[in-house]
Amino acid sequence: MGKERYLELDFLRGLTLIAMILWHLAWDLMYYYHYPIRLDRGLMYWGFQFIAPTFMILAGISSSFTRSHFRRAGRVLFFAALLTAGSYVYDPEQAILFGILHFMGVNMLLYPLYRRWPTWLLGGVALALILSGRPVAEINMPHNWFLPLGFRSHSYRSFDYFPLIPYAGYFITGVVLGRLLYPNGLARFRIHVPPNPVSFLGQHSLTGYLVHQPVLWTGLYLLHRWGLI
Repeated sequence: MGKERYLELDFLRGLTLIAMILWHLAWDLMYYYHYPIRLDRGLMYWGFQFIAPTFMILAGISSSFTRSHFRRAGRVLFFAALLTAGSYVYDPEQAILFGILHFMGVNMLLYPLYRRWPTWLLGGVALALILSGRPVAEINMPHNWFLPLGFRSHSYRSFDYFPLIPYAGYFITGVVLGRLLYPNGLARFRIHVPPNPVSFLGQHSLTGYLVHQPVLWTGLYLLHRWGLI
């Protein structure tokens, strides 16, 4: 993020990562240990609807603070490829082919292509992508060749799937907000956030994303073996 970090963005990113970890904890308890947790309605359902878009918006805001888009994208896509390989070994029927890391890496690659577009045009593109999500998802394709775009067969299943339609709209929304709140990479107003563990977690969100599930799996397995869950 350049020479200076905006700690308010790190703090928001850290809060979102904590929310995602809690959601995955609930999912693990339900899926592996048969806890009666409902993730398809109520607070857990609506919480999940905000977690991923918030990550994407924050990533879009932060995109204007760096010039090393291809290096960052390459690192994220490398870990995305490892995640695909690992998930395929674990369960080929639900392998992660275009999850959140694939999505982030591709959007980092696409950002330089439209970074000079006028703000009004970017806002229109973002809105069109978001509104296109449901119509595109309702199309039952005979194949999954255009999976990254959102066109897929209704039989497709995956542990993690975030296509460009509609989710690229949230990333581009972040780009627009970045221009409005941090023109030329400089904050219009400052929010004082002292150093804290949440901001530290937000500064290392990729690492947190990669390690949190193995840590949860290990911890829950040990608690199960000890008879605590």
